[in-house]
Amino acid sequence: MLFLIRRNFRFTMSNIINSHIVSGSGSSGNFLRTTTSISRKLNCLDDPDSLRKLVVHLTSDNVSVLAKTGAEIIQSGGIIAIPTDTLYGLAADAQNNEAITRLYEIKGRDSKKPIAICLSEINQVQKWAKVAVPYQLLEDFLPGPVTLVFQRQSYLNPKLNPDTQLIGIRIPNYNFTRELAMACNGPIALTSANPSSTPSTISPEEFKSLWHQLDCVFDGGKLGCVESDQQNLDQSLDRSGSTVIDLSKEGIFRIIRPGIAYEKSIQILKSKYLLEESLE
Repeated sequence: MLFLIRRNFRFTMSNIINSHIVSGSGSSGNFLRTTTSISRKLNCLDDPDSLRKLVVHLTSDNVSVLAKTGAEIIQSGGIIAIPTDTLYGLAADAQNNEAITRLYEIKGRDSKKPIAICLSEINQVQKWAKVAVPYQLLEDFLPGPVTLVFQRQSYLNPKLNPDTQLIGIRIPNYNFTRELAMACNGPIALTSANPSSTPSTISPEEFKSLWHQLDCVFDGGKLGCVESDQQNLDQSLDRSGSTVIDLSKEGIFRIIRPGIAYEKSIQILKSKYLLEESLE
């Protein structure tokens, strides 16, 4: 948990943290709320070495452990940066109003612009969204570089995207992100890791200006392809993000954002499922 504490904090605090990690004593939730609060109070520091302590490098050996760590931070109201199968994103607890407010503030995002939620498995989609398409369609697209938009279920936080009854669903084809979502055991609010109106990012260095406002940055390196290409979708390197598809009405679809998987998505929707495209 040392990445939550800035460099100039006293050595005794580092010892306390190490003791907590080794012994497993105390309440994990209370501990993380404390360290997250400390981290936020120290966010004004400009020491480059301090910022570096916020960054944790992902490897094949530590994915599961760090996914649980990330989930604990999120569940304690923290905001983290994570890699996905398209871009880097900012993640928070979708059911936590304070965390959602902070997410918008960090990004400088218009509060009327909606944010998608990230899940770990297809079988969770119907809990949070009213699905109006065959289950097979979900399997054709998820996990993958698409955001599927449906009518929202009442279980979802009404303060998340309060100006719309729609919700975008993401299940990235990226092991760490899915394990993170599974460990959270609830929806993660997910938006791109860049200040609004600036280019999307494919490496942590590109959103370094945001680091000091975050509780942790999980570094998966420079993004360019997914870990496995199960859907055989067009995932060439670019910054266009996921393809956003409105499937909230039966029999039709609407492309909200072309994104990285546009052509394959159109082909599947029209040829396999005979859906008509709405150009509204």
